[in-house]
Amino acid sequence: RAPTALLAWVYASMTSPTVQPILISGAGPTGLLCAIELRRHGIPPEHIRIIDVKGPHLDQNVAKAIAIHSRSVEVLDDVGVLPQFEEQGMSADGAVFFDKLGNQLCRLSAKDLSSHHNFAIVLGQYGTEGILRKHLSEHYGVQVEFYTKLEHVNFIKDDTEFECTLVHEEPLDGENESAASNEDTAKVAGKGKEIVHCRYLLGCDGAHSHVRHLADIGTDGEDIPMVWTLTDVEATFNNFTPHPERGAHAFLGPRGIVGFAPLQNGAWRLLVDWKKCDAHLIPEKLTVEWFQSMIDYRLPDISVTLGKPLWITRLEVRQRIAKQFRRGNCFLLGDAAHNHSPSSGQGMNYGLQDAYNFCWKLARVMLHNAPPELLDTYEEERLPAAASVLHLTASATRLMGYQNSILIWLRNFLMSMLINYRPFHKRSVNQLGQISVSYHRSSSNCIDTVGWRFHPLDSLCYWAGLTATPRPGDRCPNYSTLTENGDGPSIPLLVLLQGTRFYMLLFEPSTNTLQKLCQSPAVHALGRALAIYVVHPPSAAVPLPTLPECAARVHVRQFKDGDGATALFSVGSDTCYLVRPDGHICFRSQPTTAKVLSEYIQTHVIKTCS
Repeated sequence: RAPTALLAWVYASMTSPTVQPILISGAGPTGLLCAIELRRHGIPPEHIRIIDVKGPHLDQNVAKAIAIHSRSVEVLDDVGVLPQFEEQGMSADGAVFFDKLGNQLCRLSAKDLSSHHNFAIVLGQYGTEGILRKHLSEHYGVQVEFYTKLEHVNFIKDDTEFECTLVHEEPLDGENESAASNEDTAKVAGKGKEIVHCRYLLGCDGAHSHVRHLADIGTDGEDIPMVWTLTDVEATFNNFTPHPERGAHAFLGPRGIVGFAPLQNGAWRLLVDWKKCDAHLIPEKLTVEWFQSMIDYRLPDISVTLGKPLWITRLEVRQRIAKQFRRGNCFLLGDAAHNHSPSSGQGMNYGLQDAYNFCWKLARVMLHNAPPELLDTYEEERLPAAASVLHLTASATRLMGYQNSILIWLRNFLMSMLINYRPFHKRSVNQLGQISVSYHRSSSNCIDTVGWRFHPLDSLCYWAGLTATPRPGDRCPNYSTLTENGDGPSIPLLVLLQGTRFYMLLFEPSTNTLQKLCQSPAVHALGRALAIYVVHPPSAAVPLPTLPECAARVHVRQFKDGDGATALFSVGSDTCYLVRPDGHICFRSQPTTAKVLSEYIQTHVIKTCS
């Protein structure tokens, strides 16, 4: 019987499909960050496969998405690629709005962002993808398989496993060499079909997502009756002084919008908007001469001379959101889940946030015995966030498109009044920079022993543009600095919260509280996945109190508040915050009890504690 069984096993091995725990369809910014984050959180490289039906985006004249907002800059810093982005891109401050005569109406400045990274980065999408693809290959040993199409998917075992049919196509003439020579970050397969079994299927394949179609997930949304014509072009301003470091320049006149956004290569992205009813006036073939005539018509008092165009396109403004972001173990991320108006550059950034939100959860479920329900929180958190930004971009697009003279005057007046009001301005830039995205209704934020006392105040402070005490669901404010041991170097909280751990912030804890926490089985079960930071107020005497002996068994560091962290976070002594690997608060308690914290960790972070 043994030889027969051996032959049967050999035959099955030769004929059975490839087994791959995770298959990522789509190698744009979202798919690449998914692969990087999964590797950073410990998923082995042989468990990850990332494919794309097209070749690498190498044409530097086709920039596509160009804006990387502050929250995405924080993510890139955590991932370890921010220096490359700063080297290849350019820093931008926000946006400036003008009337048709070039008089400034208002300015959105990223300097008011509640982040150490209070700026945006301008870099073409080819650059973003190139940096992420190289980092994925060189640091994590995963290469993108280009020219590989996901043709069909069989959903099996109650949508917890997938039988995927991949078609490997040969690239067009000249593409093979360019892809293969792209610093060894890509694999180019020959022709043929392959059957792959996977446990998790991630659809990062764009607005026309084939994964979403195969999963039979519908979309909701609307078509905004506007058409945008775009060109990346060299431009000379003759009687107007632009300030590229301030970001986009938008001219709002009665004949429509003319927008200029600086590019890192010295050119400008020019936008001319059209009402859908006037779209018949747009020529079938767009030329730089036509764009020049539009500028002369819409901005007769501002002389701009256009030069060589790098890229010309037109697009209809469509907004779509998937009705659900998952079907079993199939998940949608990025444009596959939500497709935005490009009016404020939110689309690619929200895709990066999807990946940052989802991948640590998947890694904890696969590797660290986290409850499967943790994956439910991806849709709970990101679908409302995407719906909110769709509403924001739709409103902004309509607001900017007014052509009625009375509405234009009213819009310009209100913009000047509100945006120049500091608290409202701060709230606006934090919203556009995605700093204020919160997950207050997530099921993972179910323990907040002080929240009920502060919710009305939080809401009032938010609408007034003031700072409120952070609560579960909020991104942890990270612009404070802490001094280690009271006499060491000052370290930004942003740096202390980077990495793949959970972080516990304890403000003014008693020795008894700290001792019980350090002895908690739940804390020990998390092990190196948890770091505990004890924060003393600025008035604390140095040297700081000695830690109890049990603190040596866990990762505990002591700090003295440097510039107001205690005032921002603390709602009294023994205040505890637990911060997730993606930088969002998931637990708040005052006073802190080891029992309540252990119950939370056992329920939402790990299944059992021994």
